[in-house]
Amino acid sequence: MSNSDKGEKRPIGADGVSIVIGALLTVAGVVGLFMAGHAMDLGIRIFGLGLGVLAIVYIVGEINRHYAAVETDGEGHLPADGPDL
Repeated sequence: MSNSDKGEKRPIGADGVSIVIGALLTVAGVVGLFMAGHAMDLGIRIFGLGLGVLAIVYIVGEINRHYAAVETDGEGHLPADGPDL
């Protein structure tokens, strides 16, 4: 039986895959903003800004996903005793 079948609460935390992807996108975003800041042509500037925006959108989404999991039981349902804050 899994933890959810027993009625036990699962710990809420980042899994390894999202940490690795978040770290890689953070580095890519910083490199992209550096590229955009030192670009001599419009194509590299747009590409660098695109990398920066992609990294920001992903990280904000991860923060939103974490807080949604904290406020719910991890599956989108509010627990009977209220959210754990």
